[in-house]
Amino acid sequence: MPAPVRALQIVYSMNRAGVETWLMDVLRHSDRAGLRMDFMTDTTEPGDFDDEIRRLGGRVIPCTRAARPLQHAREFRRILRDGGGYDIVHSHVAHSGFELAIAATCGVPVRIAHSHNDIQQFFPPDRLRRLFLKVTNPWVRRFATHGLAASAAAAAAMFGNNWKSDRRWQVLFCGRDLSAFAPPAEPRRLDFCRQFGLPDDARVVGHVGRLAEQKNHALLLDIAEQVLSRRQDVHFVLVGDGPLRDRVLGEIERRGMAGRVHWIGVRDNVADLMLHLFDLFLFPSLFEGLGLVLVEAQAAGLPCIISSVIPQEVDVVEELMTRLSLEEPAERWADCVLSQLDGEPPVPREDAYRQMQNSPFTVEQSCRQLLELYHDALRDVAESAGHSVAAGGAMSSPSLSRSGEATGDGHPAEPNSGGRFRSAADE
Repeated sequence: MPAPVRALQIVYSMNRAGVETWLMDVLRHSDRAGLRMDFMTDTTEPGDFDDEIRRLGGRVIPCTRAARPLQHAREFRRILRDGGGYDIVHSHVAHSGFELAIAATCGVPVRIAHSHNDIQQFFPPDRLRRLFLKVTNPWVRRFATHGLAASAAAAAAMFGNNWKSDRRWQVLFCGRDLSAFAPPAEPRRLDFCRQFGLPDDARVVGHVGRLAEQKNHALLLDIAEQVLSRRQDVHFVLVGDGPLRDRVLGEIERRGMAGRVHWIGVRDNVADLMLHLFDLFLFPSLFEGLGLVLVEAQAAGLPCIISSVIPQEVDVVEELMTRLSLEEPAERWADCVLSQLDGEPPVPREDAYRQMQNSPFTVEQSCRQLLELYHDALRDVAESAGHSVAAGGAMSSPSLSRSGEATGDGHPAEPNSGGRFRSAADE
């Protein structure tokens, strides 16, 4: 039996968020005889998924933050050296160019940059971090053998507007395990209303997302204030946590909305909340690579009111999706929320769930495509090395051993032409 492909996933942490939840779905649904995944994080704090990763045979490996680049580089090289030989480094962070440059110097044969956000209009507030990203972002094109993106917009953000002209880059939709979103046999709405202190007859607007600038809680609270001033039976439920928690909760308190805007923190039962508690999903993000939570909301049959900047690729059950410009005032968003709450469900839940199960956003499709990409990428590197030997009569670029160490002159191979798949955006 061939040895499993060994992939190191580079993330910030393994807490509950879109990318991390997708990676966990891939890990759960992968044949561990064919794929072994470890996770390098930039924190020593325990993550929500750490214990499950270890139970499934993976490792969680902390590394000093890239904000200390020299120390980070030393530790990352040690991780690669002591890790038993990784075939693939798959980076999901904003500074992927830096990570892949280090992986290249260590002879890792396949180096994948994965863009999960459309951040062309977003700049980190910290000046040193902006400078760091400005210097290292171009390294993606130099050191990545392959690149993936959550959408065409996310691809352009990391790989440039002409990304389709380079066969290394492609769109790979992140799928979800949608089985938990199947229409329930019995409603449990009253149980959830009572658990969170909502009236039995409450109409509930839900939001799931990090309490961070990207998710645009400033507009969300403006919309809530407008809606609550017009209807007494509407409540808002916010799921998630993040760096803006104190600011968001303070603003809810300041506006006198604490009894009707409920923050319930991070939850592992989002499917239950969407199926049994929420009547509508509100998602006014400033930018998104895709908005994976919208895949879940559609699977649950929820009408979704979202910002028009969110990539169109996420719209599967189009009858559920309403897009509004971020230039529209909160009053206009509130009008739309109330209109949706007053109307009939645009699509039966059974139909919405069926459409999502037949979409590209299932974990089965995503997992299969990712593993195919891994195998194709490794074959491409092997063929490229073989061609170099045949053309030169001697090794003009390094031979890469199964352990991932460079041989020959000790330098990493230059990026090859990349994967064999067409981009999903070309379909």
